[in-house]
Amino acid sequence: MNDRASIGAFVYFDDGHELDFEICSGTAVDRGTYNVKSDEVLCLVSSQANPFFTDKFAIKSNAWYTLVLDLKLENGKYLAEWLINDKSVKKQLLNFGEKEAYFRALCSVENLPGMGDHPATRENYALFDYLEYAPYDYSMKPIPEGQLPPEPEGVTTRWDFNEDGVIPTEWNNAGGSISGGFLHLPNSTNLGYKKAVGAGKYTWEIDVPSIGIGEKWLGGGNISATNAEERSFSMFVFPGTQNDRAACQIPPSPGQMLVRCYTESLGVYSVPVDPGKHTLTIDLRLKDGMYSAAWIIDGDIVKIFDTWYTPALFQFGFSFTTFANGGGWQGDKETQGVYTAKYDYFEYKEYE
Repeated sequence: MNDRASIGAFVYFDDGHELDFEICSGTAVDRGTYNVKSDEVLCLVSSQANPFFTDKFAIKSNAWYTLVLDLKLENGKYLAEWLINDKSVKKQLLNFGEKEAYFRALCSVENLPGMGDHPATRENYALFDYLEYAPYDYSMKPIPEGQLPPEPEGVTTRWDFNEDGVIPTEWNNAGGSISGGFLHLPNSTNLGYKKAVGAGKYTWEIDVPSIGIGEKWLGGGNISATNAEERSFSMFVFPGTQNDRAACQIPPSPGQMLVRCYTESLGVYSVPVDPGKHTLTIDLRLKDGMYSAAWIIDGDIVKIFDTWYTPALFQFGFSFTTFANGGGWQGDKETQGVYTAKYDYFEYKEYE
């Protein structure tokens, strides 16, 4: 009695967008307040925010229940209804809709504060017979695990680097050249986009040279803060040191290069690729007002990460850069020659 164990059936987007059923013993105070009998437990239906509320009532223990959370759209906002065994126990118009939050459905048994007076004193469990999702005709399509929701609207600009010797006027060039339909960036050169950037989809095709393990060389795209140090989203190809290669979740084969996916709040996440042409994408979106990044290699999402960076705090610019013979993060030995990263095109979709 009064364990903090709670049986949960809930939908979750983030801490400000969560809708719950919770069934628990309850605290002694709550059991008294809601007149919970010895053969009963406390059921809570709640929204964690937007708006916040929690309603509590008693239900019989050792019984099966069908819990339904019905989410309809009313003028673009969710109209949520909680039902137990087909009986409505709560209906509430929320302050958000599908455009602001889409959910994952979860079942759980957790040790939660507020669900009792003390940590669990025995093993507690729950039996779930099934979970069913029945979308309405107007519901958004489900998003498979590891995929992104539909792209926001936006304006797309593309550069194909087809005019020999001509650097596009929107870019600042430091050592690069254009010939044969490619942008060429050898050691220690870069091409920087003149305009400020933010949420958007950044895509380029890069021809990756073969470089010896440990050589200090990286080539790729970098979205970096212009008003602060060390706030960035980048995607560089490099050989990596033996330690870099050992840290990969997928071990690289001899001769493979690594794609270094990076932002400071995540750290380094590297993925092996063969030398040659690859299409790399950073899909940068706003989620709850903060940047969330997806790194994509040849159409496959390899990493998604939510940061705390906001447009108010950080202004960003974009550049293609070839680093060589710099700090220890680049490698553990000097390059054995001049290596050139070749780019076939760059496409930027600026999200609205």
